[in-house]
Order: sequence, then structure tokens, then C-alpha cells
Amino acid sequence: MKIVSDKDGVFELPVSALQDLGLDPFESTPWNELEYPLSKSWVARAIERNPDCSSKWPYDGEQSREWHVNRVACLAISGWDGQPIRIGESEMDSVEIDDGNHRLAAAIFNGDQFIRSLLYSRKIREIFGAEYHPERNRKKRSGRVVRKKMGNHQIDEVLEVT
Repeated sequence: MKIVSDKDGVFELPVSALQDLGLDPFESTPWNELEYPLSKSWVARAIERNPDCSSKWPYDGEQSREWHVNRVACLAISGWDGQPIRIGESEMDSVEIDDGNHRLAAAIFNGDQFIRSLLYSRKIREIFGAEYHPERNRKKRSGRVVRKKMGNHQIDEVLEVT
């Protein structure tokens, strides 16, 4: 299967491919402050408690396990307006999500098959077999061109653009 970007350079990646690369927040924690991964049962319990999802979830540098669980629960409930996750390379040349671990966790929790993703290097695109073709989706313009000769100069004049 070939994965091709949309006009904005965003890819629809299979969630299972990210899990296969070890990027599943329920299998290993991407957050330094947590010793072990989140649990789907914790997220399910948070949803049952009906968390307050009205805040903007500012990062204050000291999120607890409960904070992360509630963040995933809220995203699982209300979504994230198609904002793509960002996938890049770590300092150790491994694949990492540098923005979007909570969104990925919510997608996994909800059983989503695909997630919108920005891939920040050619190496990462090669790993996923992804091709970046923003020009594919650009609106093509065509028109009727009339060539005029004015003195020693030729001028192309576009009469119509469709």
C-alpha cells in the first residue's frame, strides 16, 4: 500500500504501523514523568467519571498520571479536529512522536484505523513508504494564451483562466 500526502503534506498513517514501531502509549510511556505506560482501563474509568474537557490542557511541566489519563479520555470523547500528530527522529535516530502522543493514545483507545500525521524527514517517510506529493492536489489552471508580437518582443497574454 502506498501512502501519499494530501496537499498540505499530511499523511493518513495506519495506527497499527505506529504501534508496530513501538510508539503505542499503552505499551511504553513517551512521557518522562511516568515510570510505566498508561492503561486503557484507566482511560475507560476516566471516561465513566465524565472528566472536565473544557480546559485547553496547558502544559505546565508537572503532569501526573491522572492528568495524562484525563487528557487521553477527553480526546477520546471529543476528538481533536483532525490536528495531525508530528513524527520525527530522536537524537538516537529512532522514530518518535514529538507532538501527539495523547492523540495517538485516544485513537488507539477508540479503535481508529488511521491517524493524520506529519512526517518530518525523508527517512521517516521511507520507513512508512510514504510519498510527499503536495502538487498532486493543487488546483491545476489552464487557459487560452494568445501570442502577440509587439515590435521585437513577443508577449503572451492570458485571456481566460479556468
